[in-house]
Amino acid sequence: MGKIKNITVATSWNELNDWQAQEIAHLFLYADAKDFVKSYVDMILICYQNSNSYRDYRKMRKIANEIPISE
Repeated sequence: MGKIKNITVATSWNELNDWQAQEIAHLFLYADAKDFVKSYVDMILICYQNSNSYRDYRKMRKIANEIPISE
């Protein structure tokens, strides 16, 4: 697979699309305190995924495998 180039990620709540905002809000509101770290990582990954499609999921997984969340 080729290198990932030109990644654009929302930098504010207003830049999220409807799907991303709903998913992140749901995780935030219903995350179990014991699993909040996992939910937080999921929130970050949703920012890289534009929709709930399989294609966007695969793209997000490719990004997640190549770029550490700490960046």
